[in-house]
Amino acid sequence: MALLCPVDAAMLERRGLFAPDIAAVVDEESMCHLTGGSAAFASELIYHGRAAFGRSGVPYGQYLLDDVLVGRVPARLHIFVSTWALSSAKRAALAARRTPGVVRAWCYAPGYLYPDRADVAGIQEVTGFAAKAANVATAEATPTEAGKRLGLAAPWGPKQLIRPLFSVMAAADETLATYSDGTFAVAVRRSEKGIDVFIGVPQLTPELVRALAKMAGVHMFTEGKATVWAAEGYIVLQAHETGPLVLNTGRQGRVIDALDGKTLGDGPELPLTLKKGEVRVFKYEIRSN
Repeated sequence: MALLCPVDAAMLERRGLFAPDIAAVVDEESMCHLTGGSAAFASELIYHGRAAFGRSGVPYGQYLLDDVLVGRVPARLHIFVSTWALSSAKRAALAARRTPGVVRAWCYAPGYLYPDRADVAGIQEVTGFAAKAANVATAEATPTEAGKRLGLAAPWGPKQLIRPLFSVMAAADETLATYSDGTFAVAVRRSEKGIDVFIGVPQLTPELVRALAKMAGVHMFTEGKATVWAAEGYIVLQAHETGPLVLNTGRQGRVIDALDGKTLGDGPELPLTLKKGEVRVFKYEIRSN
């Protein structure tokens, strides 16, 4: 506790709110529409999805859709985890918030449920992607060459029948993954209002979050297997396995151990060797312009 006092004080006195570049967005109303058996997709997206965010190598924040609709989420990457049941007012507010410089990733069935009906046309209304029901035996998807270039090395997704499940009828710019029948499972659409990504696979992985972060130009503090927290010049790493890891502060400057004050090297890149589960707290210089 004594060692952490300087870090606690710095966090209490920091200049602004915690505003990470990745936002995991959940809609409370949509969560009320989960039924018996829905854990087959919802647990992977929402419960286990938090582990995927946490292990991506980039800090993230958790927000409600209402925060997005009133402009309280400045993140470069918005990942809409559960937005399948939307009112007309929320649909209109989302359309008004489609700004350039933001990557919006839409998971599973965005806009599918209207207040009075279920309609696949709602997905296009919210995301811009024309969608259709996917008729495949499992929800597993396989990366395309474009997906592999972004770091999607292996197939992922629930290896079981999921209904409903959706595919994009035509990828506007590129396809990152396909279902077993070749239909589009993850697709990218670029426009003057930013980048939209449709993710039909009801599962998030650290690799998928990292791929989206790269697309959004988000700074990666490490591409190794570690959990990262970062704010106001402080970085916390927790290693997921024993071995070498490279910390990237993103800037030139001294990097010190925040607990004992020892200088460890100079940024932007600092090679480290950590044990599985080990937690380290660093501080790096932030030079004012």
